[in-house]
Amino acid sequence: MKASLYLITQVENRSYDTYDSAVVVAMSTEDAVLINPGYESWEDEDLGYHTWASSPVNVTAVRIGEADPSLLIGSVVISSFNAG
Repeated sequence: MKASLYLITQVENRSYDTYDSAVVVAMSTEDAVLINPGYESWEDEDLGYHTWASSPVNVTAVRIGEADPSLLIGSVVISSFNAG
């Protein structure tokens, strides 16, 4: 099975210093929503401020194409960050 490119989005946090979307490499939609485009892990963001969604449940993933085999599964190809 080949990896795919997924557009992941979230609308939970739409303020300054947050990510609103990213293109990631994953094997499935279920795997794609687990990827956080920021440097924090889901557990690190329990401090009260989230640069991404607070939970994978709040992330939407849409398959947009096939990934080049040289791209690592779980990597972020590009992201949209709203700097403030």
